[in-house]
Amino acid sequence: MCVAALSDSRVGGAMGGFDFFFPHDEINKGKFSREIIKECDALIAEVSIPSHGVGIELGWANAYNVPIIFIYKKGSKISGSLKTLSDIFIEYENVNDILEEIKSHYLNFHSSPLNDG
Repeated sequence: MCVAALSDSRVGGAMGGFDFFFPHDEINKGKFSREIIKECDALIAEVSIPSHGVGIELGWANAYNVPIIFIYKKGSKISGSLKTLSDIFIEYENVNDILEEIKSHYLNFHSSPLNDG
């Protein structure tokens, strides 16, 4: 399971059965985030703070039909335009508490008849 994660977090590698790729980490230097996103099964975007760069990458995920999961810190004011890209928004206080919810959404993506093949 490849999941691209758009965040300033420095957590990477395998976690909970997912392989997380952070397109802007040093290990991915020289790789285009567009290509990483294109090959992933899902994209998790931390959207607590608006970012034009993340917006561009969300557009690529949408164009490639990569399912998007938005996560945001409790109390953050997030852009209403994100609702045009996904209906999955996970509010959190502690990022460690949301892995099971992310996993549940991911499994729903891949059990849907619309996503077969």
